[in-house]
Amino acid sequence: MRASSRHKPRTGLDFRQVRKGSKLYVATNDGYLHAVDSASGVEQWAFVPKELLPRLKQLLANPAVSNRTYGLDGRIGLGESWTFDWWGSKTETPGKSGDDFAYSARAGYQTGNWNNGIRFVQVGDAFNPEVGFLNRSGGYRFYDINFMRLVRVPEWKWLKQWNPHTSFRGYYGLDGYYSSGQ
Repeated sequence: MRASSRHKPRTGLDFRQVRKGSKLYVATNDGYLHAVDSASGVEQWAFVPKELLPRLKQLLANPAVSNRTYGLDGRIGLGESWTFDWWGSKTETPGKSGDDFAYSARAGYQTGNWNNGIRFVQVGDAFNPEVGFLNRSGGYRFYDINFMRLVRVPEWKWLKQWNPHTSFRGYYGLDGYYSSGQ
């Protein structure tokens, strides 16, 4: 998307878009609503909520006060039972240096009888969790593995479903030290 020099949308934002006529309206997670000409890609205007007005001058004068986040994610399904998904992200935070990458990979197998999964997450020590989708600060690895059997016996009128299962979830420091888990 090309933008006017007056309103430059930041990259790496979560956004929702709606097309009406020749305009594309894009709402970003930083609070702005942008109207973009769908043919040329040029931004026509941006709406700034009143809650952001006190900080607007500061943000425009000093772009270093804002953190930046870049991300990519995806999901594919194979057959009727397998799902693979992943995400990767990088943050830029003024005053922070180090490993500012985070990524995750997950595989799931789900049928009428089984619900199993395995996941790995790594978050660099300088990754900024302020982006909102991580529940602890950077510098860890997370492992998650689970197996669940779904048992339905129509003859058991008193029990609709029984789910014997086992799982492991563990947080480890980047140095391999076990931090917490269940």
